[in-house]
Amino acid sequence: MSESKIEKSVVEGYKKMEDSVVEGFNKVSDKFIEKLFAREGETVEEAKKRLAENAPAHKEKDGGEE
Repeated sequence: MSESKIEKSVVEGYKKMEDSVVEGFNKVSDKFIEKLFAREGETVEEAKKRLAENAPAHKEKDGGEE
């Protein structure tokens, strides 16, 4: 195998693994938001949007420190 073929297969393998990890994280994150933060009748996407909109207000209240 030439170096370019090896390089291509390594990059493709990494991309597949990265996609799987990100997909798994997003599933877990969505369940977490659904169970802990979504209000009754609110979708996960609506809850994410509401939480994101409220995040700056909490930063200002806490002094902006992370």
